[in-house]
Amino acid sequence: SNKLDSKGNRILVLPFFEKKQSFEEKELKANSFNFIYPTAKSTHKNNEKLIRAFISAQFTKTIKINLFLTIQGNNLKLDNKEIHYLGKLSSNELISLYKKSQILVYPSFKESLGLPLVESIANGCNVICSKSLNIDEIIQPTDTFNPRSVTSIKNSIEKVVNLDTLNNSKIIIKDKINKLIEIIYENV
Repeated sequence: SNKLDSKGNRILVLPFFEKKQSFEEKELKANSFNFIYPTAKSTHKNNEKLIRAFISAQFTKTIKINLFLTIQGNNLKLDNKEIHYLGKLSSNELISLYKKSQILVYPSFKESLGLPLVESIANGCNVICSKSLNIDEIIQPTDTFNPRSVTSIKNSIEKVVNLDTLNNSKIIIKDKINKLIEIIYENV
């Protein structure tokens, strides 16, 4: 409100998001482990450090470990690790990928709401993300890391794969689409 030169009581925070499905625990002892990052080729998305961290990660499990990125690139296979560059996905394709993935990894330096944080949990993913995001009122992640440190990102990736049990991520923010609709109708 300060940047907009407006009084705080004139700004309403009314987040809304579609809940496609409730949380489903994923099998952590499956024959593959999938990370997803819905991203773009912007510097603040921190793709380079994530990729370096993923490549350098060492796992105690010998299962296939996948990282799915929603940008263009050349797929990469190293031992039991694969990076899949998928390009832009439709909403339905993204939801389907959330359902097939165990972890949303979110190394972004800055975001507004960070809708993938909420969408991924609503579709059965746990979240590991940047400590620099203001997420305290949005979600409770499974783990956080320093997004400026490849080692910190790598350690978080290794931790969630190598452990047999994880603390489930939780959505804290409340969907307020009905309040938004109510305000619109009152003012029309």
